[in-house]
Amino acid sequence: MSRKILLDCDPGIDDAIAVCFALFHTEIELVGLTACEGTVRARQANRNLESVIHLLDPPKRPRLGLASPCGVAPIETGRNLDGPDGLANLALNIELQHSASAEKVMTEAVRNHPHDVTLVCLGPLTNIASLLQHHPHLEESINRVVIVGGSVNGIGNVTPCAEFNMYFDPDSAQRVLKSATTKSLVPLDVSSGVRFDLGFLEKLPVASSRAGHFLRQSLPTLYRSFRQHHAMEEIFLRGLVGLMACIQPNFFHWEEMAADIETNDGLTRGMTIFDRRFPCEWKKNIEVATRVESHLVVDAIVSGLRWAGQQTI
Repeated sequence: MSRKILLDCDPGIDDAIAVCFALFHTEIELVGLTACEGTVRARQANRNLESVIHLLDPPKRPRLGLASPCGVAPIETGRNLDGPDGLANLALNIELQHSASAEKVMTEAVRNHPHDVTLVCLGPLTNIASLLQHHPHLEESINRVVIVGGSVNGIGNVTPCAEFNMYFDPDSAQRVLKSATTKSLVPLDVSSGVRFDLGFLEKLPVASSRAGHFLRQSLPTLYRSFRQHHAMEEIFLRGLVGLMACIQPNFFHWEEMAADIETNDGLTRGMTIFDRRFPCEWKKNIEVATRVESHLVVDAIVSGLRWAGQQTI
């Protein structure tokens, strides 16, 4: 039985590959695909998302929602792993379609499928925070919100203590965490435990398929960037790990926690804070992945991407 998912992303290579996975997966009914500002600015995010759809040409094109600029975003994020255009220089110079805003697509998906749609957020939480702010009556109609981001151990990836998605728009992240929605968090601590070595490239679909061509063109850029900037021969694909947490939650160990976000500018902007005292004095508001069976996740991702290749011959 397929799950109704709306995928919200800031495409980058990582999120673009997650889009490829979701478009063709037999257990996912993609009711919407929305862009947000993050890895790249809004206009480039929209172009990247359109480019991925154009390159993969899925038999059923999901409704697209376009990103708007995030007013509180930092000027410089230090993210330089995905190439100048955020998509390994594969983004096409295509004319943007007259799509609705991301918030509108999200809103209509939840209205049309009350209690059935899971919002999987791979980037900053700007869009879903806007939905909750402008349509608070829909809060209880969302089945679940799966968030990729944050850090339980306090170690960040864009500052010493902040994960990128939370750092980019901490006000929106706080609004979502404080909402009454059912939420699941896949933090850095867990997504960093799933790594893809160079052997992953040999397991991808053949280059003669549209999915295989896209994957084999984009992923080498990520491997080069991880080697140059992190001295690593492996890469992370956090967006794919977040999707797996949605469709295969049994691959993860979960713990109910009480979480908040530091919204003030300064050294701790975007830090995810958890009340782990005993007894806990904050109300627990989110389930957090604390462990992952990484080999099961990797095998399922390889299988899903190979299937995408078979559908795009």
